[in-house]
Amino acid sequence: DTPQEILDLFEKARRTTDVEERTAIYKEVQQAAYEIIKRKNATYYGIGLSLNRLITAILSDENAVLTVSAYQQGEYKQEGLYIGVPAIINRQGISKIMTLHLNNVDQHKFDRSCETLKEMIDGELEAIINS
Repeated sequence: DTPQEILDLFEKARRTTDVEERTAIYKEVQQAAYEIIKRKNATYYGIGLSLNRLITAILSDENAVLTVSAYQQGEYKQEGLYIGVPAIINRQGISKIMTLHLNNVDQHKFDRSCETLKEMIDGELEAIINS
């Protein structure tokens, strides 16, 4: 899948309320990295494509909606953490975080991801302080 195809899937998932369809879209997006590895034998192509897309959005002042690691200040019920969320990207970088409505299941998954990330950060900071 190309980055645009993934963005199209994201938009489709945002519009649908059918649980089975959302699950299928989620699985397809999740498998995107594996497809890149299978086709190119590496993930750095995907990273390069994503970085190219981000730089183009900034230099062209596009106001493009892209998933980026953005600092949370209450968005998605999270604070004090950088995590991947959709945002409007233009010449200023992140001009606005797009706050989507998450159902209870999706909010729980997002919260769990944030908790895991915070635990990993805290563990690394503790290891640095104690070394």
